[in-house]
Amino acid sequence: MKNLLELENVHTYIGQYHILQGISMEVPEGAVTVILGRNGAGKTTTLETILGIKPPSKGTVRFKGEDIHKLSLHNIVKKGIGYVPEDKRLFGTLTVEENLRLAERNKQDFHRERRELIWDLFPDLKRAWKRPASTLSGGQQQMLSIARAMINDNSIMLIDEPSMGLAPKLVQEVMSAVEQMKGLTTVLMVEQNLKVAESVADRCYILDNGMIVYSGDIKELVKDEELQNNYLGVTV
Repeated sequence: MKNLLELENVHTYIGQYHILQGISMEVPEGAVTVILGRNGAGKTTTLETILGIKPPSKGTVRFKGEDIHKLSLHNIVKKGIGYVPEDKRLFGTLTVEENLRLAERNKQDFHRERRELIWDLFPDLKRAWKRPASTLSGGQQQMLSIARAMINDNSIMLIDEPSMGLAPKLVQEVMSAVEQMKGLTTVLMVEQNLKVAESVADRCYILDNGMIVYSGDIKELVKDEELQNNYLGVTV
């Protein structure tokens, strides 16, 4: 399995704070890779560094074999990288359909195939197609946020904390959709909850204080209670 995305010795600062301290990471094509860690470990910053929101001060970000870390956010996204932020960033007064139309790169052609794919993954969104986003439940809003990144044919999806604040039943629905996305796209997902991550991930990384302290098969991590206690704490 070839790597779609690679980070090599990446350092990122936010102001005077050295957030990412030389991380290297490989994201295999067609798989779900999860970044785990406590709050403040650098998980979201990793996604923002890939996107160019917080460019690295040192190191390389490579996508499909091309160095992208010096490109602008706009040009990085055009390469085929979708982003689902933790705070969703939906337009509450616009309908589900309008939110998706705004996200589409080719404004002249609202692709029927992509729309039907979204309906298959998220039947709730089909039923709420003409409703304002503000009237959706938290779980439905998370579905819409993911669907907005899927409306374009992205090669990889960066998803930040998709289970945050959701009831267990809704977490299952969202993770079921992520599981179904395998084969359609590659996923790099930030998560705090190990049980949630285990349900979908092929491999994982643990970040702690801006450094990678574990990388490998998530099944091995699940067996290692000492590693979990040291770096994940109560979130497992």
